[in-house]
Formats: sequence, C-alpha cells, structure tokens
Amino acid sequence: MKSYGEREKTRFEHVWELCQVGGWYEFSTVEDELGEWIEARAWTTGDGPKALFNAAVAWLRERRVLLSGVSTLARLVAARCEAANQRLWATLHQLLDDEQRAALDGLLEVPDAHRNSDLDRMRRPPVRVSGPAMVDALQRAAEILGLGFAEVDTEVVPPRRLAELSRYGVQGKASLLRRHDDSRRAATLLATVTYLQTRAVDDSLHVLDVLYDRDGGQKPQMIATDTASYSDIVFGLLTLAGYTYAPARGPA
Repeated sequence: MKSYGEREKTRFEHVWELCQVGGWYEFSTVEDELGEWIEARAWTTGDGPKALFNAAVAWLRERRVLLSGVSTLARLVAARCEAANQRLWATLHQLLDDEQRAALDGLLEVPDAHRNSDLDRMRRPPVRVSGPAMVDALQRAAEILGLGFAEVDTEVVPPRRLAELSRYGVQGKASLLRRHDDSRRAATLLATVTYLQTRAVDDSLHVLDVLYDRDGGQKPQMIATDTASYSDIVFGLLTLAGYTYAPARGPA
C-alpha cells in the first residue's frame, strides 16, 4: 500500500476499471446534476451543510457513483447552499417596493428618547394577563398589521425557509440585522413581520380568552389606561368582546 501512489496513473486506472466492470460512474459525470439536486433541496428544506453533505453522499451511493474527495464535495455543498440562500433573499427582496423597504429599515432604528428599536418592541409578547395587558396586546397586533405587509405574497418561497428566516429575525439583535446587505436585511425583516402578524393576533386572542374566561371575581366591564392614542381597531375589538375602553386624558 505504501507504493500505491508512486505511479501517478495507478489510481486513475483502478477508477476506470471499477467503472467498466462494476457499473460505477465517475463523480465528474454527475457533478452538475448533483449540484442542482443539492441546491433544490437547500431551497426547499433549509437544511444546513452537514445534513446536505450526508444527503449528497447517500445520493451518490444510490446511483453507484464513486465518491469524490471530502473537500471536493464539501465545497460543492457550500456553494450550492449559498446559492439557495441568495435566491431566497433576492426573491423576498423583489417582492417589496422602495417605500416598503424603507419602512422595514425604519423598524431597526431607535426612536429619540427610547432605548430599543421598534422591532425590539414589536417582538416582545405580552407577559401578563390583565385589562391593560390585553389592550397593549391588541394595540401591538394593530400596529404590526398597520405596517401594510399582509398583502405581500410570501408564499412564493417554501414555508420552511420563511419560518427559518423569521426565527432568525425574531431572535437576532437589531444591530446585527442592520449590518446585512440590502437583500438579506429586507428579506429577514419581511419574514419577521409576516410571522409577527400572525403571532401578535394569536397573543391577543390568548390574553383575551384567558381574561374573558377567568374564574373567580367579577369580570371587568371597563378597562382604563393612561393612553388615549390607541387605534380604532382596539376600540372595535374591545367593543365586540363586551368591554368598554376608557383611555384617560393626560395632564392639561
């Protein structure tokens, strides 16, 4: 075995013999086909490089293809995975007009006299079950829906990829999201807002359901808060639930 590599063509001759006698194929003959398969799988599933590498090895064995070197296959997987990511970001980015992109970028800015960005605030779910908490939850849902992204057709990308991207947007720091290039930043924020639209409504309904069906004590008939700027949506939802909302006036 030590002298196996002394003659340069020995290994290649054995590869040719395996192909001719055993019905195996050389990696170079299927490399393009495998690359397309890896990219399609990455686009659909969002699997990481390790999972895609193992799947590619299984794909090669099923088709009786002689395995390439580890580094060769790893580079192919990495390149096709990156291509799928770029396609995802570009597809979502192209769904938006300039005004919508600017609105999403604005979510990352920290308003004057505030410590957190609007995105940080919108990502924060209700942590209490009370009348004011219900109003805040409804207002949060109304504000997110009011951004106007409900009509953007994000179904052009696989749901799993959209969910994966939204998880990153929900958990990532605003300062980190700001550093991404235009397409990735817009795509991540769009996926995040799309997720929050549903999540905020679900959170509101949960607080409303728990508060409305709570046991013990008289159900509240009026909810008073110190903010008189809530939208008509909040008033309407509370009215449908049978509550009276009385925002308190500020100091004269």
